[in-house]
Amino acid sequence: MSRIVKWGILGLGNIAYEFAKSFYNTNNAKLIAVASRSNHKLNTFKKEFKISDKYLFTDYEKLINNNEVDIVYIALPNAFHYYWISKILS
Repeated sequence: MSRIVKWGILGLGNIAYEFAKSFYNTNNAKLIAVASRSNHKLNTFKKEFKISDKYLFTDYEKLINNNEVDIVYIALPNAFHYYWISKILS
């Protein structure tokens, strides 16, 4: 039996949208959570990718601390990667 890997995305810009579309082409991974400071972007992702309200976050830390998320894709500008990777690993 194969396990489904549950993903979250931090930041919902254009690259996040392109990345999220790749989940349509796999059966062993699922996008379950997204975080953005923009409610408009959260609602767009909710509708497009059928994400439950309980996995829509305006606080990035709530996504990275969610025990149901296995992997986090950081779709924020490069200048923020180190900071969020450090938070995820601590």
